[in-house]
Order: sequence, then C-alpha cells, then structure tokens
Amino acid sequence: MEPVTVKLSFTNLTSALNESKTYSIYSVGDTGLTICFGNGIEDEVYRQVQIALSKLKSNPPSGWLDIIPAYTSITIIYKLTNYSTYKVSVFEVVKREVEERLIESDDFEIATTRLLNIPICFDSKFALDKIRLEQFANTSFEHLIDIFLSQTYNVYLLGFLPGFPYMASVDKQIAAPRLASPRKLVEAGSVGIAGEQTGIYPLNSPGGWNIIGRTPLRIIDIESSTPTFFQPGDRVRFFLITLEDFFTFDQSQFNPVGDGY
Repeated sequence: MEPVTVKLSFTNLTSALNESKTYSIYSVGDTGLTICFGNGIEDEVYRQVQIALSKLKSNPPSGWLDIIPAYTSITIIYKLTNYSTYKVSVFEVVKREVEERLIESDDFEIATTRLLNIPICFDSKFALDKIRLEQFANTSFEHLIDIFLSQTYNVYLLGFLPGFPYMASVDKQIAAPRLASPRKLVEAGSVGIAGEQTGIYPLNSPGGWNIIGRTPLRIIDIESSTPTFFQPGDRVRFFLITLEDFFTFDQSQFNPVGDGY
C-alpha cells in the first residue's frame, strides 16, 4: 500500500500563497501554531492544505514535533527547548520557518494520493438509519445507495477515535444532520453520514452519525507499524458487497489500492 512519488511544480501555488496571502497563522497555546487556509469544506482549500502539508513535511526543522492536517488548516506542535537560544518569541521563529517553506518555489518530490476502494454492505442489519435517511432524502434506500456510491471522497483528517477518517463531500441530497441523541454503541466498521461528511468507526464507540452500512475492513491495528489504515490525502470510493460477502471477507487477500494521481 505504499504510494508512488511524482515530480510536481508548486510555482503557481507559491505565488498565490505569497502574493494574495491566502492563509493566516495564529498561535495555539505555548507550543503550537495553526495555518488556516479557509473556513469551509471546499476542493480548492483542500488542495492548498494538501500541497502545503507536503511542503512542510518535506524537510521539517528538528524542533517540530508533529504536523497535523484538518479540513481547512494545518497545526504544528513544536518543542520549546529547541528554540531556547532565540531572543524573540518562539511562535515568531516557528512562524518564519513555516512561511519560508510555504513560499519555496523549487520543485520537489511528494507522494501521490492513494485511491482506495472500500467494501460496504448496506444490509438492513447494518443500515441502522435506513428509514431516517430515506425520509431526509425523500427517496428509496436503493437510490440513496447509488448516490452514496457515485462519489469519490477525500480523507481530510483522522480524529475523534484513533484512525477515524473524516471524509467529504457527501451529496447534498443525502447529507442528513447528526442524530439529536447519539447512540451509546456504534459497531466498529460502521459507515456514517453527518451532513456533508462521511466516516468509518474504527472501534466500538458511542456515536451520533447516521449509519448507512458497514465495512468488514479492519481500519486500525495497534500491533502494526502503520496502525491506521487511512491517511489524510487519501481518496476513497466505496463499492457494494452482499451480506454473504461481508461475513466471508478475507482482509489478507484484499487489495484496496486503485490508480493514484
């Protein structure tokens, strides 16, 4: 499941970041800062976040402890003691390090995104909110499934639970709001919808998303060197499987990787 690498040029984005200042940087406590590129789930903002993330990860300073992407932002956590010799605030030093990297114009290699094909079973046993979703979308569940499967979803971030992929965007017709009262238990593998987001529960957990189906894929493995199945920047397509397919699914024989870009 290793992505391949390609040469990409970021001259145009560099110019946009530098000249129109399409981002803002602000402090997050004593040991972090956030770079914000927008306010909504939008393709262009997503693109800017992913390209900036690649540039920031390409050669991070030793003082950076973590680089965390989200829907519209990237947060950097840094170690104060690595900057103890500076006479200005650590935030200003790290901010300068960030901006120097965002305006770099040289080409460099980044990993391509992965296109992952994920099985999902929509049997009533798993589609806990089938009726609610039908009522919201004013359509049959069969048509609702077709709409859901027609989209390719971007993985924006991991959160809530270890390895939980926040993905978007769900077609507006089926983008039902969260449940008014969360369930006490949602089974691992359940695929949910919350507005224009979709996601997969990696573990048994309380949850308030509309459950449309379930995947037999195990998306977290704490014994693995890469414990989370999804990564920010992945693209996801779901494909339908039967209830029999679900119970006979063999993950060791499954290859989810499609064509990257």
